[in-house]
Parts: sequence; C-alpha cells; structure tokens
Amino acid sequence: MVKSLLFALLIGLSFNSFSMRKKKQLELIESCQIFAEKKSVFAGMNIPTFLAFNLEDGQQLYSNKNAKFGFKDFKISIEGSGQKHWRSKRKLTVASYYNAINDPYIRIKVQMIERPEIEHTFTIPIHFNGTYSVYNSASSGSSGVDGQRGREGHNGRSEYSHHNGEDGGYGEFGDHGFDGRDGNNGSNVKVYVSLVDFPRDNTELVKIQSYYSDGATRTRYLTKTGAINIYAEGGSGGIGGNGGRGGDGGDGGKGAFKVRETENERACTNEGYGGNGGNGGYGGDGGRGGIGGNGGDVSFYFADNAWFFKNRISIYNDGGSGGSAGCGGKYGSGGKSGKGGKGNGASGRNGRSGMNGESGYSGRTGNVYYYNWN
Repeated sequence: MVKSLLFALLIGLSFNSFSMRKKKQLELIESCQIFAEKKSVFAGMNIPTFLAFNLEDGQQLYSNKNAKFGFKDFKISIEGSGQKHWRSKRKLTVASYYNAINDPYIRIKVQMIERPEIEHTFTIPIHFNGTYSVYNSASSGSSGVDGQRGREGHNGRSEYSHHNGEDGGYGEFGDHGFDGRDGNNGSNVKVYVSLVDFPRDNTELVKIQSYYSDGATRTRYLTKTGAINIYAEGGSGGIGGNGGRGGDGGDGGKGAFKVRETENERACTNEGYGGNGGNGGYGGDGGRGGIGGNGGDVSFYFADNAWFFKNRISIYNDGGSGGSAGCGGKYGSGGKSGKGGKGNGASGRNGRSGMNGESGYSGRTGNVYYYNWN
C-alpha cells in the first residue's frame, strides 16, 4: 500500500514538473513562425508545416523536433484555397484545392491559446505545374467461393455380422467451386480541353474537364508544360473458387480371429472376414474465372487553341484482365481394408480429382476519339 502511494506521488510530481517546465517555456516565447517543407504546393496536393519558436534567451525551438509544445497549443484558421487535412502537436498538414485558380494561395494563421499576443500568419502559393492522374476505373469482380469438402465415410464396425467386419462408408463428393464475378465495364468519359486566363502569373492555364457516364466529374488546371493521365479501365474478373476436396472413404471393420476358448481346444470356428474400405469421394470442379470488363470510350473535345496539349495527355482505358480459374479439388483417399481371421477385405478406391475451371477472358480496350470543340 505504501509503495503504491509513493509510486503515485512520484508520477504526480513528475507530471507537475513537466507542466511547470512547459509553462515556463511558453512564458519565454518571444515570437513564432510557420514553416512549410516546400516553398509552394501543387494544386490538389498536401503540404506539411511546422512551427518555430524564438525564446527570450535566444533559443530557437521547433514543434517537429525539441519543443514541448506545438500546434495543439494554438488556435488555427485556414483561408484561401486550402483546408486542414491532419494535425498533431508536431505538424499541421494542409490540403490545397484543385480549383485554386481564383485564389491561388493558402493563408494559415496561428494564435497561442494562453498568450494571444503570440501569433503568426503564413501564406503558401499554389502552383499548377505537374502531372495529374484522374482515376475512375471500374471495380473488379469478386472471387468465387470455394466448394466445401465432402464428408468422410464412416469407418466400418468390427465383427459387425457373423463376426465379419462392416464395409467402410464411401466418401462424399466435394462441392464445385463457384464462378468468379465478371468485372464491371469502365465508364465512358468526355474530356473538354481549353485555355483560361490566370491573372496572378499573367499567363494562361489549360483547363481539363472530365465527365464520366456514371456521373463523376473532375476539373483540373495545368500549365502548358503539365501533363495528365485519364483512367477509364475495365474491372478485372474475379478468381474462380476452388473445388472442394472429396471425402476420404471409411476404413473397413476388422473381422473376428481364431481364439482359444480352452487349453485343449485348438481354435474357435466363428472367425470372420475383414470389411472393405470405402471408396474416396471425387473432388469438386474449380469455378470459372470472371470475364474482365470493357474499357470505357474516351472522347476529347479540344478548343482551337488547345490542340497542342493533346500530346500531354495519356489515356488508360484497357479492358480488365480475366479472372484465373479455380483449381479442381483433390480426390478423397480410399479407406483401408479391414483384416480378419478368414481374410482381409479390399481397400477402397481413390476418388478422382476435380477438373480445373476455365480462365475468364479479358475485356476489350475502349475507343479514343478526338473532336474540335467550337
């Protein structure tokens, strides 16, 4: 009991000492600043930031290194084309918007909760020079369920009738594996490419608008040296389920053997034959692999002054791959023969392994069309 109280006291004193040290450091803060790991952020991407603290004694502490305080000790407001993505004491990660063309900056303001006079505002410019990947590929088919294993045959009882062993039961057949589901077809997509003014840099940006037939839309802005990947692939077919293994045949029962009832008697006459082993069950056939979905058709509409960007676009609208075939189930083993005084039974025959299923075939690649957009 005394040891427990002493331990709790030590923990409490340590916590109070830590709190006092942290409070003392907070009181020594003269100013703070926000820093980003990069000088700017590509539109739609995330950027990590951290805090630096200047103390009255000339020390500089960092939230991502040696400071005992950080973003959780500050009120945080984010304006412009961004929002909070993730925050810890050490770091603040900010997500930038794709459509940041009208306000291409993120402004972060931090203000200390305990000392509101300690505050800082940091501005991150957003750029549009990079490569985007716009994904809207179809989902793959689910895999087929494996077949269940066949039940094993029962073992024959010994000296079952007239002192003969009982035959073992036959193993049941394994169930067939289920077919894999077909992959879904990729959505067709219409892509409109044009140029728009970008006043901040006194230039133009390429505007790419993608409209998918399933209702999804994407808009991206890029410099003329940027690039974009458009995905409208078909989903892969599901894998066929494996066939269930056949059940093993039961062992034949043991027949009676000669036994001396008296010292003068040579042997008894009611000996028996051993039972036959049961045959093993057949393995179930494997399921068919699902068919791959077709790739979506992609239609491009270029404004007259935007055709140069055609070579900056990569299209991925292949058909989905076919699902692999399910394997046939293994055969069930035949039961062992029963032994008997008059003779042994026959061993059971092994079953037949199931046949492998067929592989699904791949979907077709979608078409690509180019039009002038007036």
